Amino acid sequence: MHQNLDSRIQTLLKQKNWPTLTKIQEMSFPSISNGNNTLIIAPTGYGKTEAAALPLFNQMINEDVKPVAVLYITPLKALINDLSLRIDWWASKLGLIVNRKHGEVPQKEKNLRLKHAPHILVTTPEGLEIDLDWASKFRDFYKNVRWVIVDEVHELINSKRGSQLAILLERLKYFTGRDFQRIGLSATVSNENLVADFLFGSSDRKRSIIKLEGKRDFQIKVKKIDNGSWEDAASSLISSIEPPSLIFTNSRFSTERLHEELEKLGQKDVFVHHSSISRDLKDMVEEKLRKNQSNAVICTKTLELGIHIGEIKKVIMFRPPPSVSSFLQRLGRSGHSVSGTPNGEIISMFDFDVLESL
Repeated sequence: MHQNLDSRIQTLLKQKNWPTLTKIQEMSFPSISNGNNTLIIAPTGYGKTEAAALPLFNQMINEDVKPVAVLYITPLKALINDLSLRIDWWASKLGLIVNRKHGEVPQKEKNLRLKHAPHILVTTPEGLEIDLDWASKFRDFYKNVRWVIVDEVHELINSKRGSQLAILLERLKYFTGRDFQRIGLSATVSNENLVADFLFGSSDRKRSIIKLEGKRDFQIKVKKIDNGSWEDAASSLISSIEPPSLIFTNSRFSTERLHEELEKLGQKDVFVHHSSISRDLKDMVEEKLRKNQSNAVICTKTLELGIHIGEIKKVIMFRPPPSVSSFLQRLGRSGHSVSGTPNGEIISMFDFDVLESL
């Protein structure tokens, strides 16, 4: 157990049955506690969220922090509900309030944050922009921000949304009049100094890059379908599924089409998850996975990032994913723990799919 951890947090670690912090959590603790801007780089499943949050909780419960003290920014709206639950597990037991902000949050919940302003707010870059521009009553709470955590930084670095976030963080710095601490969480990247420059912006704080070296073993097969029809694709999937499995596609159309064919072949407890289905349906599918009540979920990028969905036995990719980082993220959804071994399969429709997969 980390010697500088407050006894209340040590008690919660025991409730979680964590004998100790993970290596990346131990490595990050001094840098964050000392107030350095910190970029944490580690593969999926190593507890990067807690690596950022636990040192902050350790300070918050011993200081008089005013809401909103921590701003947690994630690029994917699909991650917000899961992250809020994950952070709230700790925060609520420590007397801290967590709130989420995105387009699908009920109005009643949005109104509640004015009465009980959260110490920790989980949102997207767009959510922050809307608040800074339009939330005239709530906006003043942002003047109390002392820490900003940016999740999945690698998703933002080369995009317009990344540029948008970089500007928003500078606007926030100007608005608060404070050089708040910036903490970034990233999957493995080759240009870590560039990512750090992007995240830390004009901040004058000391900087640290905490990187967990080493590679994880994984098991992967590449399989080609003979005829290339949707029915053949579904039949091939049936022989590959090991419940519970995630089946990743590269489009919503493919997701729905495969689901339709699997239903025709009599497959039960197979669900879909993508950006066009309702929030209630997404919640239901995620809950089914957590409770081990589904054989497979066919999904797009919405389940690629770190939503906690229980133990996934196998990841099947229908046609190769668009990039190496996407491949690693998807594969890492199985064996999603420090000691787990990711297990996956890529199903190819064409010869060039096989070459791309290899």
